[in-house]
Amino acid sequence: MGLILSGIAGCDIVTQITAFGLTMAFGGFWYCSYMISYLDMSPEYAGTLIGIASTVSGVTGFLTPIFVGALTNKKPTFGQWRIVFGVTIILLILNAIVYQFFTTADRQNWDDDHHTERVKRWREYVRRFFSNEQKRTKEKENDSK
Repeated sequence: MGLILSGIAGCDIVTQITAFGLTMAFGGFWYCSYMISYLDMSPEYAGTLIGIASTVSGVTGFLTPIFVGALTNKKPTFGQWRIVFGVTIILLILNAIVYQFFTTADRQNWDDDHHTERVKRWREYVRRFFSNEQKRTKEKENDSK
């Protein structure tokens, strides 16, 4: 909604600021909803999933300036910026459709509990090892006195 308003606002600075403010506000709502999906799909590997998705989505960080520069370099008009906003709107809508139809909140079969159990056993082993080591150190100190 904010990008559409920004595309038709022209040089009105108050409308532009309002439009981008709305865009960022709605982006915040969207961000919260899809970030929780990683945790729903795989509590054990949510961080890894976020890392992979962020790496893939980071490609836009260098493709977008190339695209915008190609459109606005020789002819920085409102029409060219409307094309930029239009492409952005289309990509956001396509992204929302793909997310709506293909994302699930069900826990995935590759998210195994065995890994969690191994980590718990390892932590218990390390805890016991260091508590025994502290006991041995205290015993040696007492023996040397």
